[in-house]
Amino acid sequence: MNTQDDLSLQWAELEGEGLERVINTDSFRSGFVLVGEVGKTAEGLGYFPEVKLSSDKVVISIPYDDDGLAHQLAQAIDGILGDATAA
Repeated sequence: MNTQDDLSLQWAELEGEGLERVINTDSFRSGFVLVGEVGKTAEGLGYFPEVKLSSDKVVISIPYDDDGLAHQLAQAIDGILGDATAA
C-alpha cells in the first residue's frame, strides 16, 4: 500500500479521515479547468474526492479507503499538477 511519502508535500493528512490539498489558482477559470481534469482522473479510478472551487483556489479532500485508492488518486492529481513526489 502507498504511504504519505509517495505524495507531494502539499498534501495534508487529516487524522484518520483522508488527504487534503489546497491549490492556489490565478483565476476561477483555471480552477474550473483543473477541477475538470481531477474529475476525469477520479472517473478513471472510480474513486471520488470532495472538491471545492472558489475564485482563487481549489480544495481537494480525498477520504481514506482500504484499497489504497486515496493515495492513487492523490498521486494522479500530483501528476496533473506536475509535482515531483517527495520520495
